[in-house]
Amino acid sequence: IGIRTPALESLAQYGFLGVQAFFVISGFVIAITCQDRGVREFVSARFVRLFPAYWICCALTLACLALAGNAPFQMPEAPCIALNLGMLNSFFGCDYVDPVYWSLAIELQFYAMMALLLWSGLMRRLFGVTLVWTLLSALPLLRSQSAVLADVYLASEAMWAPFFSCGMLLFLIRQEGPRPRYLAGLALAWTMAAYYISQDVLSLRGASVPGAPISPALGIGLFSAFMVVMLLISLDRLGLRSAGWTRLCGGTSYPLYLLHHLAGITLLSRCRGLVPDGMLMA
Repeated sequence: IGIRTPALESLAQYGFLGVQAFFVISGFVIAITCQDRGVREFVSARFVRLFPAYWICCALTLACLALAGNAPFQMPEAPCIALNLGMLNSFFGCDYVDPVYWSLAIELQFYAMMALLLWSGLMRRLFGVTLVWTLLSALPLLRSQSAVLADVYLASEAMWAPFFSCGMLLFLIRQEGPRPRYLAGLALAWTMAAYYISQDVLSLRGASVPGAPISPALGIGLFSAFMVVMLLISLDRLGLRSAGWTRLCGGTSYPLYLLHHLAGITLLSRCRGLVPDGMLMA
C-alpha cells in the first residue's frame, strides 16, 4: 500500500512470529483454566471467550469491505461467510473472511483436544501428552515414515505441537516446580519450535524487506527471548501481578488481532493521503 516505516521494517518483518508466541501463551493459559473444571464448564467458558468477539469483528470486517468496495480485498460469498461464523470454513475448503483467521481454526482444535483430555481424565497425564505430541512434530525430520504416521501428523496438527507444548510444560513448571523431566520436555519442545520457525523464516526470504534480509537465527533468537520471559513468569521470578491495565491489554488483544489485517490494510489504503503516514500508522 506504499506506506514505509524504515526504522521498524527490519524487525517488524518477524511480526508473524506473534502467532507462534500466542500458541505458547494459549498452551499455558488454557492448561490453567482446565484446573478444577469439567468439560461442560470448560467448553462454555471457551465459547464465551472466543465467539462473541469473533462474530462482532467478522461483522466489522465485512462492513469495512462493503464500504471500501472490493479493493484491496474481495467480499466473500454468503455460504463462505456462514461457514466462517462457525469457524468451520477450513474443513470445507472455504476461504477465510480475513486470512489471519486461519490461526483460530488451529486454536479451536487445541480446545477440542483439551476438552477430550478433561473428558477422558488424561489431564493427569499432561506431561506424557505433550511429550508424544512434540515427538510427532519431529516426523518431518525422518527420511522415511509410514502413511499412517503421516496421517497422524496431519490430523493432530503436530506442526504446531511444539508451541502449545511449550506453554503446557511451562504450566507444569508453574504448578510443580522445575522438575528435570519438565525442563527436558521444555528443551525438546523449544528445539522443535526453533526448527519450525527456521523453516517459516526461510519460506519468507523472497518477501524480505530490501536491505534487511530475513534471518532464521534472528527469528529463533526473538522467539527464544520470548520463551525466557515466559519461563521467568512460570517460575514467578518477575513479580508480575494482575492490574487494570494488564486486564485491558488482555481483553483487547484478541479483537485487535481479528481486525488488524484486512480491516487495517483497507483503512490504510483508503485513507492514505488524507492524513500523514505516521499518524495513519499510529
